[in-house]
Amino acid sequence: MTLDMAEPGQEYILRSIYGGCRLRRMLQERGFTEGVSIKVIKGGPIGPFIVEFRSSRVILDRMCASKIVVTRGIEDQYEPVHECRSAGKCGRNRNRRGWRG
Repeated sequence: MTLDMAEPGQEYILRSIYGGCRLRRMLQERGFTEGVSIKVIKGGPIGPFIVEFRSSRVILDRMCASKIVVTRGIEDQYEPVHECRSAGKCGRNRNRRGWRG
């Protein structure tokens, strides 16, 4: 399940982060690493998510929360972290005219 579906007040374990290299790097620099325990303080159908981990609180928007895969316990199965699809070429503007990939 993803973090945007998590219930407030519950603790979860981060399993993986889906998305582009920039999003994964940004979240990892803020401490979102595989295996970290995350407690959802506030979250719902609208508005931001407030999560607590490693004795700090972070506010996430719904898009970021939907890219974070969590489970309630270590016995749950989870999918492995996917590698970057762009093979490290994250700086390339793919929406530019003439680019074919």
